[in-house]
Amino acid sequence: MIGTPLDVAYPKKNAELQAEIAEDHLLVSQFKPGTRTYPSNFPQRNRTMALLSDATVIVEAGEKSGTIHQGWEALRLGRRLLIMDSLYQVGFDWVDTFIGYGAEVLSQSNFEAFVEDLPLGRFLFAEPF
Repeated sequence: MIGTPLDVAYPKKNAELQAEIAEDHLLVSQFKPGTRTYPSNFPQRNRTMALLSDATVIVEAGEKSGTIHQGWEALRLGRRLLIMDSLYQVGFDWVDTFIGYGAEVLSQSNFEAFVEDLPLGRFLFAEPF
């Protein structure tokens, strides 16, 4: 999910990576080609990502990161929010606040159980036929 139209790479240095994702995977944007976007569009993108996801995992974010906005959207929409244990250990105030609202700490010890809890997660660790 990107915060620009599909025909725009931001930052420009990621144009090759974005083209590879579009070619080999799935690239999603809610902005039609040619639409001018602004930094203020990123919260809208974060909300869309939360809507499209069964869960949000925050891997890295500072005290003023835009990722925090997506965390709030995930919780508001009733989606699971997981925060990497490395962030929990740093002691950011927002981490404790999110946990108070139902976010969970994700670690190596609970990763597989978390994935299996997702709607299609049980198929990821299933034995082949």
